[in-house]
Amino acid sequence: MSRRTAPRRIWGVAIGIAVLAVVTVVGIAVVPQVWSSARGESVESDTSVTVTTAGATAQIPLTASWSYRPALWDPSRMTLRSPDGLMSIDLQLTSDVDPAEAARTAANAPIDAFDTEPVGTMTLLHARSDDDTIVGALTDGADVLTFVSTSTTAYDAELAALLASIRFGA
Repeated sequence: MSRRTAPRRIWGVAIGIAVLAVVTVVGIAVVPQVWSSARGESVESDTSVTVTTAGATAQIPLTASWSYRPALWDPSRMTLRSPDGLMSIDLQLTSDVDPAEAARTAANAPIDAFDTEPVGTMTLLHARSDDDTIVGALTDGADVLTFVSTSTTAYDAELAALLASIRFGA
């Protein structure tokens, strides 16, 4: 082997490793997002979608033209989007957790106090984390459905109606 071919091999191996590293990073960072977006579905007629976790289930009724996107590999999470795309709601179903702490964690923001309201047999905790975001939790016994809704205040009534229509149980 001549002195000239050794550096070429080193550069060839280094470039191969660099290309492999870039492909790996893109695969880890981009593929799950693309897969998740591709799994989104638009509702053509009134239907219900389900989020589940160990021992808990929540049915969310959606009217036509709403869209939903289940989380990749996690049946306890889902994102809903209004027909015009201006309201987005991230949901996560958990069980046996403190509802206020679960909502704070979902919001990823410090929230001092929540307003609490009864909704049929359920309890709703909610607060604004900023002008366009409402965070909270809907509880039924030990089951807790956290939500983070991003929209203008014009959608508050629609969010309230959607939350009131959710049913827990198998």
